[in-house]
Amino acid sequence: MNKIFLNIADFNLAVNFKMNKLMVGIFEAERNKLIQDITLYCRNFILKSRPKRIDFTIDISFIHPDILRKKKDFYIMLYRSLGKNRIETSYLINIFEFQWILQGALHLLFLKSGALVFHASANSFGDEAHLFVGKSGAGKSTIMKLLDKKYRALGDDSIIVRRQNGKINCYQTPLVEKNSWMNKTSKKYRLGKIFFLKKAKFFKIEKITDKEYVLNKALDHAWMIKIFNKSSLKSMLEFVDNFDEFYFLYFSKYREELLDFFSKHLSSHQQKSS
Repeated sequence: MNKIFLNIADFNLAVNFKMNKLMVGIFEAERNKLIQDITLYCRNFILKSRPKRIDFTIDISFIHPDILRKKKDFYIMLYRSLGKNRIETSYLINIFEFQWILQGALHLLFLKSGALVFHASANSFGDEAHLFVGKSGAGKSTIMKLLDKKYRALGDDSIIVRRQNGKINCYQTPLVEKNSWMNKTSKKYRLGKIFFLKKAKFFKIEKITDKEYVLNKALDHAWMIKIFNKSSLKSMLEFVDNFDEFYFLYFSKYREELLDFFSKHLSSHQQKSS
């Protein structure tokens, strides 16, 4: 295997395992291990054939990572840029370093496309994804696990949100999260609702109409947005302006009551829509 093609949030990425006849056998074990791990961790994002369009290329070759010295500290440069949408890294990286590099490639693509990544958990409700947002300890992983009995868990740390052809869609990432038992795929979901979590002894959903409040909260829970500055801020402003399904969700940790509450809420929502 010399190439792997990944489809993540409708972006196509090529991973090239470059060969050099003079170096064959030196890093062969590392090369085979990296191919095996990428195939395992990204298995449901791998395309069966080369796509017509490649959005980003990651070349993996027989180079040594550069070591930089700054004052008394040493830093390892895991990759180097080869152009606008192409980087090169080494067979000496492990799967977690590859995922860090992949995350950086996705950031560049998202920056240009207006896509956003939320620190959120999510569950699927039919073809829709509902996102659950909150600070550490707010219950993102808890509510995801409780709902998973009936509504499939999609993520407990990061969910991609992307506006396409007038619709707002959600995607899973292939990145490793706390709950690695989730079977992630490249499937597209319509964004249903975004819930800001509030722990309570009761269940209640309350719509948020204050867009300034939503914007401030959304910025707090977006992936790396403060680093990317104007472009990312513009994307977030447009998203909040064009999406109205923001809610407070008050909930307790009783699974059956939570499932019953959501079942009734969804039934009521469907009746209002029809």
